[in-house]
Amino acid sequence: MNVTTVPATRLLGVVGIALLVGLGWLALIGPATGAITETGDARLEAQDRAHGMGVQLAQLRRQAAELPETDAQARLLDEMWPATADQPGFFAQVAGAATDAGIDLDDITVLSPSVPQRLDVDPNAAAGATAGATGGTEGAGDDVGISDIAVQAVTIGAEGTYTELTTLLAKLEKMPRAFLVGSVTLDAETDDAGTGGTGADTLSLTVVGRTFVAPPLDPPPAS
Repeated sequence: MNVTTVPATRLLGVVGIALLVGLGWLALIGPATGAITETGDARLEAQDRAHGMGVQLAQLRRQAAELPETDAQARLLDEMWPATADQPGFFAQVAGAATDAGIDLDDITVLSPSVPQRLDVDPNAAAGATAGATGGTEGAGDDVGISDIAVQAVTIGAEGTYTELTTLLAKLEKMPRAFLVGSVTLDAETDDAGTGGTGADTLSLTVVGRTFVAPPLDPPPAS
């Protein structure tokens, strides 16, 4: 082909331009496209991380909103199942229940708690073993199990009218301190009218129940 002719010159010009465009793509546009692709991948990865952080933030906010309720439940459990026998506190609750029922404190005839004893201890075991089992520091930091709970038998006696005594029984079961009623005995004695009595029946109530002592729960680990 004669390259000095006009058609040949035009053909060579087109081929040259095509070569320049190809070289330009390889040298400039190709790397730029790769950079754009890498930038897109990084953007998607950042979006995934942001979504994960958003989920974690929502969980933390929900836990923070539930914290007051959790604290209230923990305080309620501590009151129901205290870490010590707290006999003065228990006596005060029984006295409050009697007063609310209309019974004078002088009419509380019996209020006798036993020594707390762990549930896995043989009640016929020696006193020394029982005393050692009632310690509250063994196994500190471990999960609280049934063997960590101590039971305290309590006998409560009172005198009053039928309404007062039944009201007292109901209030004993609703005290802040957990009290499990095991047996109830109701007796009636008639006053001797000839010796200054009224001749009316005097009712006496005897309740045998149990309270419980549990080690405090460890606070959840800080996240």
